[in-house]
Amino acid sequence: MARDDEKKMKLMEEESGKFWEEKALSFAEYTRSGRDVYREYFNNPAFFSFVGEVKGKQMLDAECGEGSNTRCFSDQGAKLVGIDISKKFIDLAIKEEIKRPKGIKYIATSLSDLSCLDGNSFDLVVTTMVFMDVANYEKAFEEIFKVLKPGGSLFFSILHPCFKTAGYNWNEYELNLGKLTVSDYFTNKPAFSGFDSGDKIKGSANKPFKSIIHRRTMSDYINTLIKTGFVIGKIHEPRPSKEACERFPVFQKWRDHAAKVLYLRANNPSKA
Repeated sequence: MARDDEKKMKLMEEESGKFWEEKALSFAEYTRSGRDVYREYFNNPAFFSFVGEVKGKQMLDAECGEGSNTRCFSDQGAKLVGIDISKKFIDLAIKEEIKRPKGIKYIATSLSDLSCLDGNSFDLVVTTMVFMDVANYEKAFEEIFKVLKPGGSLFFSILHPCFKTAGYNWNEYELNLGKLTVSDYFTNKPAFSGFDSGDKIKGSANKPFKSIIHRRTMSDYINTLIKTGFVIGKIHEPRPSKEACERFPVFQKWRDHAAKVLYLRANNPSKA
């Protein structure tokens, strides 16, 4: 990467860090209150199932936020380290750890600099809905590759790059007909994007958060993983359950017509 590109990536990373520092307290309350229904009733259950058995595994939760998912994986029997670019998020996670000890270690650091961690030290690395927010995702993949044990795996979830494009839009009037516009797939300029957090569901919050999102194509992610040394182990495009759709009808469009999120497992066999 050219020096100018490195400087640009660093500046974008610093901006992202500042954003999450400012939003950490309100986002932690939002997450812990259970108001993010997409997270609670769709994404988390599907992602935990995708990762599978974690008991006894050494795990890194990369960009762990205030630690909600980190604690969930700990409850499943994994041994966790959580890292996040936001010190406020890490402080909140540590306070929760002091209140209800689970043996989780939290560190404030960037996903593109994991030099504070030992190489070959984790069986699994998980990141949930993170890489769209990471400017230097190539470096992040490299850093994750280094800290994985021989045969270890990276599991991550992202907004589906083929459907959640810069020009994506549902025609709400004809929603049941699945009128989805997908355009500007190759637009790769960073932009602010509002969280789709169930704003049309009665009793939920009205999109209180916006973050900087980096649009990338499917091939950007997969080719970068391969270039780093990973081998793609599994790709999954989850659908909301029938039960979730009955409870929250707005989910139905993501069950019937398009994939909202994409899950990938990337294995590290070259070090085995």
